[in-house]
Amino acid sequence: MAKKLDNPFSLKFVLPEQRELYLQIKEDEKLVSKSMIEQDELESFHYTIRD
Repeated sequence: MAKKLDNPFSLKFVLPEQRELYLQIKEDEKLVSKSMIEQDELESFHYTIRD
């Protein structure tokens, strides 16, 4: 039963809106969050690039 819950396409009736939302959620899971760089690290990168 858990396999059916993990994959909603195994169910007989899936609305197009549900499928679209499911695919969007899966795409969002692939994204990597952007890390925040501190000001001193940023200045260090600029210094390294200039040299």
